[in-house]
Amino acid sequence: GTDTFSIYQDGLQPPRFANVLVQGGQLSSYATITDFAKGVDHVDLGAVIPNVVTGLNAGSATTLEQALINVSSQVAANATAVFEYNGDTWIYHQDATVGVNSGDGLIRLVGVTGLTIGTGAPSVDIHYG
Repeated sequence: GTDTFSIYQDGLQPPRFANVLVQGGQLSSYATITDFAKGVDHVDLGAVIPNVVTGLNAGSATTLEQALINVSSQVAANATAVFEYNGDTWIYHQDATVGVNSGDGLIRLVGVTGLTIGTGAPSVDIHYG
């Protein structure tokens, strides 16, 4: 069935999407959704995310860490982005410090690419604003 995964749904607290843990230069913690269905399920980033950067390129990265470093360099502080890497869609939130660190947020949508992203109509796969 249709599932909606919401972030920041109460709108009362400042944005908090800090689930990344970096240890020894390696990502050791982030959220993973394994059964996301394109056109059926939805991620709702909420009104506190006013826009999302799309069309980012992970370059020729051969590891997730390198892909995230490449993408992070294209995302401003306190901004959110969606990118594709290795057959998955990733939602990345840069904290106030530019560069990948343990204050950032990351969600992996396993095995899905080509998702629709937008604001206004909540019928898109990833909704914000």
